[in-house]
Amino acid sequence: MAIDAIVSHTIFYQQDAKQTGKLLLLPHIEIYWQIKPNALHYITNQEKKIVANIKTDITFMNDAGIIKQDRYILQTVPRANVNELMQQRIIELRRYELPAGYVKMKLVLTDMADSLNHFSFSDSFMVSPASDKAFYSGIELLDSVFESPVETAFKKNGKQQVPLCTNFLDDGVNTIRYYAELYGADHI
Repeated sequence: MAIDAIVSHTIFYQQDAKQTGKLLLLPHIEIYWQIKPNALHYITNQEKKIVANIKTDITFMNDAGIIKQDRYILQTVPRANVNELMQQRIIELRRYELPAGYVKMKLVLTDMADSLNHFSFSDSFMVSPASDKAFYSGIELLDSVFESPVETAFKKNGKQQVPLCTNFLDDGVNTIRYYAELYGADHI
């Protein structure tokens, strides 16, 4: 059985921290994914808790070659029993600065307990440079938004904004939550 995951991404813009005295916005991608807990093989760690480890490889490329690569091990939250394992949400979010232009992205997730258990996702998209006029970021669909003082990768503007990793909405959805940013509002 392969890792069962869903992936999405959105382009946002952030001020270039290296520039002083002028506002220069650089494109950044937020890539987020969610993994079904029953699609992984778990081990018991030294503390007698059950965990899974997922080797994560992310590569961004353009016509000139590799723009950015990231490789790390994602570990699930240690749980005491199988019931707790199946109730957890395995969700991850990463941010990367990208150059403007055509970009190809590849995400590979590999179960460290079974290297044959993996997931691969590829996509390509155009990253637009920041405009000198007012413009919006991409739209990020949200699963939930709540106030929390905890610093996580999901925190924006003082709120935890957990992304919806798919653009599928079933019949039970009564509210669509989304997030977008407006840049250059001073030009309006």
